[in-house]
Amino acid sequence: MVKAARLIYLNKTCYNGLYRVNRSGHFNVPVGTYRDPLICDEPTLRAIHHYLNHNPITILHADYHAALANVPPGSLVYFDPPYHSPNKQNFTSYHADGFSEADQISLAATYRTLSQQGVYCLLSNADTPLMHELYADYSIAIVTANRAINSQHTGRGRVNEVLIRNW
Repeated sequence: MVKAARLIYLNKTCYNGLYRVNRSGHFNVPVGTYRDPLICDEPTLRAIHHYLNHNPITILHADYHAALANVPPGSLVYFDPPYHSPNKQNFTSYHADGFSEADQISLAATYRTLSQQGVYCLLSNADTPLMHELYADYSIAIVTANRAINSQHTGRGRVNEVLIRNW
């Protein structure tokens, strides 16, 4: 319970609710500029507690391979991996081990396997040539998203992303 309380505190008081770690695996987000953050929203926390305890929900602490091991056909899986960033021009280090191009390729293979098993898949990622290559057999929609977090002000604003679906 103490770890959950710490995570809620960090989410409510750090810059834009961002969670990331440095190469050593230590939490690495500056403090936000909130005047009076609502850290303990008791009614919402109790409602979430009730929902999680009275519905058939499983929360796993595992990588996506383990989490997807027994997904039944007809299910919908949404993938939101660290976005592909050629030449590491954009921040994608939310985990000490990172998420490499090899990891992107492995994820695409998992996406393909689930698709062949009748699982509906939706994935968001950066609009890069690799994403178009890896998911060429699927429907790719280019959408724009606003980005407010970037160490370089020129990296903020509207950016293209892809939404990839298999139906």
